[in-house]
Amino acid sequence: MKELLCVLLIAYASLVDAGVYCDGQNVSCNLYIDSDGALRDRLRLNKVVASSVGREGVLANVSVIKYQDRYVIIRESFTNDQSTLAVPLEWNGNDWLYGAAYMFALSLIDSSREIGKRWFGEKIELPVARIDSGIWDHIYGEFSKNKSFSAHLYRWPDVSLKISKINGDRLPETCFLPLPGKEDRFPVESIACRPIGEIADGGSYELSGTIGKYAISSMRIERQGSKVSGCYRYTRRMDNCLKIHGKIYENESISLREFASQSGRISGLFQGRVSHGRLSGRWNSTDDSRILQFNLLLQGFPDG
Repeated sequence: MKELLCVLLIAYASLVDAGVYCDGQNVSCNLYIDSDGALRDRLRLNKVVASSVGREGVLANVSVIKYQDRYVIIRESFTNDQSTLAVPLEWNGNDWLYGAAYMFALSLIDSSREIGKRWFGEKIELPVARIDSGIWDHIYGEFSKNKSFSAHLYRWPDVSLKISKINGDRLPETCFLPLPGKEDRFPVESIACRPIGEIADGGSYELSGTIGKYAISSMRIERQGSKVSGCYRYTRRMDNCLKIHGKIYENESISLREFASQSGRISGLFQGRVSHGRLSGRWNSTDDSRILQFNLLLQGFPDG
């Protein structure tokens, strides 16, 4: 069952050009969970980084997701609150370390059949430590000892969720959660919590966010000189990747033309810039009959 779930999730992630689930067969990943639940490092001759970290049985599914060049180990619980722990990992030259963790879960008190499900997100900052097999007990223990400053509830199909911080800076972070058409599956492969610094020459980026009220499950853009190209998908049209081409200017503003998938005609225009950690601006149809604001963040999580 667990192996089948992993196969389905890998196929789904490939479809949307989102985060990649890493296993022993995926040579694009350095870190992966093997069949015995051990976390291994391919670049260090498949060395065991943490034994039994993925051996959760029927309680949860543990996986490693690669968001572009960054790795996050994730534990998806099968309990009623469907809690998901996401732990960004960093390589310091000798070991894989973590210094923060995110928890996403259903608020069972605030959810009901009548009003639907309510999600919340929390972040806790931790002393930097090397990952080991006791990571889940340690992190759950820290969350249980510390209470959230405030709870920000997310209601599907809203896309934006504010993440409450348990310690440190009290200002909440924001994540975009493009749920794929239903409210009972948490979209860990396309969640976007990372701020954008710049769109650098030669860079390739995976983003998620919103255009108006519509969720964008994945937008891939690449920059070569002043040229920018890529495509994006709505969560409601996962099979259709709309092509985008355009320019980035000296003042870092960006202009992209959107092309309809079948006719190839220009169907819309993005105009915006990177500001306050987001790629944001205005999208309008070619006849200006529709004008919508767009906001996008990088997929994955900030450094731990």
